[in-house]
Formats: sequence, structure tokens, C-alpha cells
Amino acid sequence: DDNTEVRPISSGEVALDQAINDLKTNLIMCNDTYYFNFTSAPGDARAINVNATNLVIDCNGSHLIGNFSGRGMGFTNSQSGIVIRNCVLDNFNFAFSAVGWQMGDHYYIDNAHIKPGNNFSFAGNYADNWTVANSIVEGRAKSGLCLDLYSQTDWNFTRNVLKGIRFNGNMIVDRNNISDFDSDCYCSGANLTNNNFTASMGIYGTNVSVVNNTFWNITDIHQNGGPSYYINNTFTGGSSRIEFNGDNLHVYNNTFDAVEARTNLIQTRGWGAVMWNLDFRGNVLNCSGTDFCMDVFYNNNLGAKNISIVNNTFYEAYNYSILFENASGINNISFNHFVDANSMLYLWNYSGEGFEIKNNTFDNVSDTFIYFEEVNGTNITANNFTGASTGLYMLDSNDSYIYDNIFNTLFFKN
Repeated sequence: DDNTEVRPISSGEVALDQAINDLKTNLIMCNDTYYFNFTSAPGDARAINVNATNLVIDCNGSHLIGNFSGRGMGFTNSQSGIVIRNCVLDNFNFAFSAVGWQMGDHYYIDNAHIKPGNNFSFAGNYADNWTVANSIVEGRAKSGLCLDLYSQTDWNFTRNVLKGIRFNGNMIVDRNNISDFDSDCYCSGANLTNNNFTASMGIYGTNVSVVNNTFWNITDIHQNGGPSYYINNTFTGGSSRIEFNGDNLHVYNNTFDAVEARTNLIQTRGWGAVMWNLDFRGNVLNCSGTDFCMDVFYNNNLGAKNISIVNNTFYEAYNYSILFENASGINNISFNHFVDANSMLYLWNYSGEGFEIKNNTFDNVSDTFIYFEEVNGTNITANNFTGASTGLYMLDSNDSYIYDNIFNTLFFKN
């Protein structure tokens, strides 16, 4: 039989040379609590060190508890094909870590509980094709990281409870509950699908897909970098903002419901570079309690190009539904429905190649539909601006084409 059974260690203390330091066979543990009080080389110690490929390690529900040093499970020589099941790890510096930082590939971790006493849950380099499933993974307060990995590809987190996650790299994050505190995804090429988020989320990188997720009571979501895709997500509750930064962002068919932002529900900002190609389409925004539903703001002189806001519904913005500042380029606001807003659009300091506002509809917009200040080069077509005290207010603005609209009142001043 190539299975090795490990009995409980009665002394409660294990030196490095008494731990399982060179595992080369399958392992089934007796169900118990194992204490590892490393007294020899604690920085490099490991409770179980794997030194072979294609092994199955079944902790059988056992608790492996360290003394805030060493590794719960270490892996040498870039091993591959390792299956780890039913383990509880706590109070290690690293719950899972490579020895020499070469993690290896094709690992499957199932039904684990990685507790918050560990400094890091996973740490190492070149860890490819890992799956973590049906597990509870808890980060160690804000000062610690749940996941600290670099140069890895094709990780799959599925059906887990994740608390305080920082992701790095190309991975699939599917059907997880992610909660507790600020989480970050430095994850170019990642797919975040069907998850339930109850934590703030920073998403950085390119080619990120965020699809069919639910975000509950978030305080901030930051998306930096593109191209990236937000499709069919629901954002419910929360107290601050959702911020998209970067180029080639596609935000389709999402619902933003009762997100009571302090300032803006959605901000798109070009910090230090031009933001191009934002396609914001088919979304529903309940903006009750916000100054602006959408703030498109650029803090540089280059502005933005190709911003499309199409087929969205905006409800109950306290001030303006859409605010553009320091913008340029070709931008398009069309086929949107604005309901119970104070004003539809504020456009300031725009000079570009064409700003189109066309085929929008409005219900109960209480003040000015469109307010232009220092704006040059717009095309306003086929809108119905009835029901407001002022349909169009233009101050110090030139070179605009206005046709086939219905207005109550126009105001022009230079």
C-alpha cells in the first residue's frame, strides 16, 4: 500500500527534522489536531514538504497549526499533479508555498479551510493550472494577503468562500462568495463570473471579464486598465462609487440599484493618459441620492475619445445624470431614457471632433436638459426636450448643429 498514515503528535511540539520533510507517497492522515512548533530553521520549516509528482494528500479533516512561522505545506522541485483534500491550516507564515518559490503546476485543492492566522495563504512563482474548490480561504486582516503569487497562469477558484483576497495574474474566479474587506485583482486575462461580492474591489489589468456577478453593499469598485468587460452584473446598495479607468472598457447590461454614492455613482477618469473607447450600453442606473449618475472626467489636456453612452436608463439623479468635464474626441449619447432627474447632461470645456446627442427620451426632468459651457462642436438631433424649464442652455459655446428636436425653451449666451 502506498498510503502512509500519520498519528497525532502527543508532545505538541515538532522540530523541523520531525516533520514530514520528504513526502514521496500518497498520504492519508488520522483525523486530529497537529501542532508544529518549529524549533529548527523556523523560517524555512514546513509541516509537510512534498517532493514527488502525482500525489494525493488527504488530511481527513485534520487541523495543522503552526507557530506563526514556516509553511503548512511546502513543495520542492516544481512538483506537478498534486491533489490536497480536507485540510485545515492555521498560524503558518505561508499556508501553501514553494520551497525556492517554484510552485509547480496542475494542483487541485479541495474542501480546505485556510484560516486567517496565516500571513499568506498561497505564495510563490510559476504556479500554473491550480484549482481551489469548495474551500474557505481567509485573508489575515488588511495587513496580510490571501494570495501572493506572481508569474502564474490559469488558476481556477470555484465554489469557495474567500475573505480578503488579493489575486494576481490570469485566473478564473467562478461561483465564490468574496467578502470582508478590500480585495484586489491584479489580474490581466482573468475571468470573474457568477460570484457574490460583499467587499470593495480593485481590479487592475487588461483583458479582464467581469460577468454575471452580484456586488452587495460595496463601498468602492475600481477598474484600472483595459480592454475589459463588465456584462450582466448587479450592483446593489453601497455608499461610495464605482470607478472605471483605462482604455477599451465595455460596460453592458448591468444594473446599478440604490447605490447611494456620496458624489458619483460611476466615474471614468483618465489619470495621466487619454481614456479611449468606453462603451457603456444597455445599463440601468438608479441614482437616488447621488450628485451625478455618471461623471466622465479627465484631468489632463488630452481628454478622451470614443465614449459611447447608449440605450441606458437613468433614474433620479440628484443633480446631473451625466457630467462631462475636460473632454474631447468623438463621443456619443444616444437612445437613453432619463427619468425623474434634475438635469440630463452637463458638458463643460469640450472641444473635439464631434459630440452627438440624439434620440434620447426624457420623463420628469425638472430643470435643464442639457447645459453647455465652453463647448465647441456638437450634434444634437431628434431629442424630445419637453417638460423642463429650459431644454438647452449654451454659454460661450460655438459650432453646434441642432435639428429635429422638440424644445420648450432655448437659452444661448456668448
